[in-house]
Amino acid sequence: MPRVARCFLHAALVFWLAGTVLGVLLLVQKAAPFHAQLWVLLPVHYEFLLWGWLVQLALGVAYWILPGKVGTPGSAFAACFLSPKWVWGVFVLLNTSLLLFCVQQLSAFASLLPAFAQAAKLAAASGFALHVLARLALYEQQRQAQETLRSGAGAHAAPGSRGTGPRANP
Repeated sequence: MPRVARCFLHAALVFWLAGTVLGVLLLVQKAAPFHAQLWVLLPVHYEFLLWGWLVQLALGVAYWILPGKVGTPGSAFAACFLSPKWVWGVFVLLNTSLLLFCVQQLSAFASLLPAFAQAAKLAAASGFALHVLARLALYEQQRQAQETLRSGAGAHAAPGSRGTGPRANP
């Protein structure tokens, strides 16, 4: 498993644990109130479980399971999106946006942080989508090239030669 996929999965587990702890605290607060300001963390609980756990788990598994690089990309533009550095950037951007959202919820003076956090999440999701599209396009190019080679090799064989297909001469 690639290192960036493992980091996505580890971060997902950390955010799952943090979101679960926040959820337990909120449930205890609901049953036996002990600190009224704790409800400020409800949006953080949602963000940690949705973006921190669920989305990062999906991104880590997708990076691991989708076809990897099978050849060289045709352009520098595609090579940029296929670079592991691009996916590391997505990882950093997504986790930074989650932490900024948490800081914004805990502080009263940060007014631009929610917009920046949401824009960073959107950029991270778009960046990963571009990476996946580049990987799948490269995989499809390689698959078509292999099919062309296979079909071209069979078409140029002599008509009576042995081993050219299911109707080969015995």
